[in-house]
Amino acid sequence: MSEDWAREYAEAHKRELQDKRQTDHDAQTRRNYAEQGARAKFQDIRQRIEQDLRTLSEASETFATLGVQEASDQKFVVRHLLPWVELSVELHTALIKSDCRFSPGGESAKDEAKTLRICSDLSGVLTIHENGGEEAFENLAEISKFILTPLIEFLRAAALK
Repeated sequence: MSEDWAREYAEAHKRELQDKRQTDHDAQTRRNYAEQGARAKFQDIRQRIEQDLRTLSEASETFATLGVQEASDQKFVVRHLLPWVELSVELHTALIKSDCRFSPGGESAKDEAKTLRICSDLSGVLTIHENGGEEAFENLAEISKFILTPLIEFLRAAALK
């Protein structure tokens, strides 16, 4: 062991602290970029979902009455009356929460909740991930499909009964 072990130890510790500060700073920068771009990204997702709902509505009478209702810059709702199903999609800072409810009176065992996370790299490029997942969605079509699938599958199954 070196005679100056204490100095070497202190210098190594100082480098570790500097690395941690840089890592924390980078994480905060990515969070800031994600939060700043979240509303615009949410609106892009809403527009893609509206486009896909129009396509479904034109293609099949099963989906004819689907459309976005109660739209705001942080929330929108897709509702079908018979059979009743409601999809609520809401932006919370850099998270997008999607709740598909299959019973108008309250919770159902079939209800499905999903969460997406808006992420950024250090240059501000945004990506969308299923919360807890590492792989980003490739495009808005994949995100729309991910969010709409529980609603569409429920209506498809109901139409086939």
